[in-house]
Amino acid sequence: MVALAHGPALRTSQYAHTSWRLQDGVFNGIPTAIVQTADGYLWIGTTSGLVRFDGVRFVPWSPPLEGSALSKGVYSLGASRDGSLWIGASVMMRWKDGKLSSYPNLDARINAILDDPAGGVWATRSRIQDGQGPLCHFSDERVKCFGPRDGISIPYAGALSRDTSGNLWVGGSGGFARGKPGSFESFVPPALKPLEQLGGVGAFAEGPNGTMLIGMVQSGPNMGLQQFKAGHWSPFASDGLDGKTIQVNNMLTDRAGSLWIGTVSQGLCVVRDLRTDYYRSSDGLSGNVINAIYEDREDNIWVVTSGGLDRFRIPKVLTFSSREGMSSDYAGSVLAATDGNVWVGNHDALDEIHEGSVSSIREDQGLPGRRVTVLLEDHSGRLWVGADNTLSVREGGKFHRFLRSDGSPVGTLQSLIEDRNDDLWGIPAPSSSRLIHIHGVTVQEETVGPDGSHISSIAADPIGGIRVGFRSGDTATYRDGLLRMAIPKANGTPYQLHQTSDNHFLILSAGQLTGWQNGRPQRLEPQNGLPCDAPFTFIVDKRKTLWLYSSCGLIAIDNRELQRWWADPKAKLQYSLFDSFDGVQAAYTSFTPRASEAPDGKLWFVNGTVAQMIDPKNLPRNALAPPVHIENLIVDGKSYSPRQALRLPPLGHDLEIDYTALSLVVPQKVQFRYRLEGRDKGWQDPGARRQAFYTDLGPGRYQFHVIASNNDGVWNSSGASLEFAIEPALYQTWWLRTAAIIAALAIIAWVIRRRMQVIAANIQARLVERLDERERIARELHDTLLQGILSASLQLEVADRQIATDATAKPVVQRVSNLLRQLADESRYTVRHLRSQRSQEENLERALTQISSDLAAPRKVKYSVIVEGTPRSLRPVVRDEIYRIGGEALANVFRHANASAVETVLEYGADHFRLLVRDDGQGIDPDVLSAGREGHFGLSGMRERARRIGAQIKIRTAAGAGTEIDLIVPSSAAFERPDPHGPVYWIARLYSRVKRP
Repeated sequence: MVALAHGPALRTSQYAHTSWRLQDGVFNGIPTAIVQTADGYLWIGTTSGLVRFDGVRFVPWSPPLEGSALSKGVYSLGASRDGSLWIGASVMMRWKDGKLSSYPNLDARINAILDDPAGGVWATRSRIQDGQGPLCHFSDERVKCFGPRDGISIPYAGALSRDTSGNLWVGGSGGFARGKPGSFESFVPPALKPLEQLGGVGAFAEGPNGTMLIGMVQSGPNMGLQQFKAGHWSPFASDGLDGKTIQVNNMLTDRAGSLWIGTVSQGLCVVRDLRTDYYRSSDGLSGNVINAIYEDREDNIWVVTSGGLDRFRIPKVLTFSSREGMSSDYAGSVLAATDGNVWVGNHDALDEIHEGSVSSIREDQGLPGRRVTVLLEDHSGRLWVGADNTLSVREGGKFHRFLRSDGSPVGTLQSLIEDRNDDLWGIPAPSSSRLIHIHGVTVQEETVGPDGSHISSIAADPIGGIRVGFRSGDTATYRDGLLRMAIPKANGTPYQLHQTSDNHFLILSAGQLTGWQNGRPQRLEPQNGLPCDAPFTFIVDKRKTLWLYSSCGLIAIDNRELQRWWADPKAKLQYSLFDSFDGVQAAYTSFTPRASEAPDGKLWFVNGTVAQMIDPKNLPRNALAPPVHIENLIVDGKSYSPRQALRLPPLGHDLEIDYTALSLVVPQKVQFRYRLEGRDKGWQDPGARRQAFYTDLGPGRYQFHVIASNNDGVWNSSGASLEFAIEPALYQTWWLRTAAIIAALAIIAWVIRRRMQVIAANIQARLVERLDERERIARELHDTLLQGILSASLQLEVADRQIATDATAKPVVQRVSNLLRQLADESRYTVRHLRSQRSQEENLERALTQISSDLAAPRKVKYSVIVEGTPRSLRPVVRDEIYRIGGEALANVFRHANASAVETVLEYGADHFRLLVRDDGQGIDPDVLSAGREGHFGLSGMRERARRIGAQIKIRTAAGAGTEIDLIVPSSAAFERPDPHGPVYWIARLYSRVKRP
């Protein structure tokens, strides 16, 4: 709850007051009633329906029942502890858990509703048509009314209250009744005759010592506001109030003990400690007819009038103006004296504030002038006052003037101080290089600056003498007649100087505060985290807290933070800010003191218009964490009720979530944080904004969570949350996405398969063409070259037999015949090699195993074939090319490598086929390797064959270290079918299933 800070000294005009008027458009009818429900909302009944208020937004409430009696007007409202809102109209209605129920069998007007601690509510009625009594009790399903048979003799009732003993007080036409069910007793005020006097008892309020205050709607003798105790009547009176003169509509005793009286047409009357304040439309009240008064859970006072709604709350900074009794609104200087009095220099008087009461001393009462400029309390407690062009000291209630030696007045002073030697120093207006110096009873004028200089400020120096600030920005010390200039000079004209006890020096000049320590200046400014700069004045209190009276409000920086700034001029400081919502009205005044601290710790400021006070030790604090509610979801302009498990339509582009927090003290200072789980990575900080916005949220489940703090930074960390889901569009559904993925995979499989078929067909066509060409070459070689060689060989053999043994030509003929036989053997091998079908008739392992015998490998060579992986069917043409590359490689090894071991590795991989031929021979000559020459096809032939089947071939060799011929063929070109354990196989299989009708 909000603690009362200012006690009985507080006046109604010093409350923070906010008004919402009919002309503002917030109500469609005249407000009649108000209540706060358990969820924190305010409900305002009007002559045209019901309005809900969260402190910022008025929302007309539309009942879920068609033809509801609300449209005919709401006369009373109540709230029970179970969260129900009770609505008094031409029937009683109840709104609870989103359901509206009514009690239609009771035909009457409901005038007042009171919560019953035992459950349900009590209500008073008028215009009764059902023959039952004016007091009824409503519960969940049951209604019971009380009338004459129960001791309540009044025919109609409006006022309803309960005292601390639990007795009900029921007031109406002709009198009132008091008691409990089964023991009511009726009373008639002396001035009322039953059924003959219009109106009657309008309100009750419990007074001290068992006294009940009874307000009547009529004024006059024994009318108005009366006191009733033990059957005896007496008029109520307080300072400023004659109970006989007012007409009472309603009353409220607030938690601080103040009595709020709503009148029929005289506005608001507030009684505190037997002192009375009136607050009417001329003071800013929305209307003079008071229909209801209510205190909410945060101690705000709500007043419902015929012209609107008003809120009163205790501010943290109190203002004293002409409304509180000041002589005028030109307060230019303030002094809090050691005796507890506060003196304010005003335009036409010297005002004195004592325990909240204001009195004034004017010129005709001894004040030596009209316009008070400077104030000072000296070491002996005497009050010095500069008024007009005079300077006086007040002793024994009288003013004694101080004059110059020539008898002339000292002149108008802008500032007045006392140094440590008890001498007084003053700055005359207009300022110059001269000061007024008062020593004892002697007044003299001293020149303390260079000719032509203008003094703007002075302050006492703790070590003696004074500090002087000049308009030029220079500062200096003046002691024993000597002026010592300080370096560097201030930035702008210094108009306030203050030296702290720890030898730190503060200068306020040109709207900025500069600190000096050890001759080094440093600025205190927004870069230090402050909300604004350009203070009008400042004061350091007894706790060494620095207070800045600035354009954005009153800023308090405690000593710990101030010392951090002295140590680090760039430090970011923590501070407390009291702004206009707290009552601050900061501005500049030319006279001094501009700020003063009272012995009780209260701080006083003046702004040229009013005086203001803050009590740092007793600040009202709102300790109630605000309830948080999510009110609405709007998707592309369509509203949805924020129920749990809400499902929103697909493809929404703009999502708005409306939320609120029900702190009614200063709703503008309520701060929010929210997070949308599933979208936001952290808390969002929208400040005071009460909407969250999102665009293009995808389908899925989300949870929105919002928390809030009140005006004093008390957080409701639980907040409110809402789960909702956004439905997916057709193309966003999982099954359609799955189908799309399957279709995409099928298309990819078809593309891969088709590409594989095209590649294989191209390779097959090229290889078939090559095989046909080789067959043709083989036939040509067999039919021409080989036959010719054989014929020539036979003829040479014949010639050899005919040549004599010792003939010279015989060795030549024999040598040529041997060459022809070798040539015939090689030609026969070449033809057979061209037409070989071994790789097609046998599997590749057997074919390459057999090749060693085909090539007549030397017996000393150890030859082996190794198979890795699961053998799979190779494409015939590819298999043939692999065989020929392997055969060529092995032929080279057996003929030229001089190897002792040869291995052929066949690797069936998932994405490739590999042929590796390696030996431990002498290696390949680098010239042969670079030139690419080798018998028959040789190395260049193997490379050509590899290119034609889309393979890569690598030859690794070193002298004396053997040779490796490594052939890698991609699976798409090598195998007839994909790997049964690989993705390509399953994509192809899926494609075939999708394609199958």
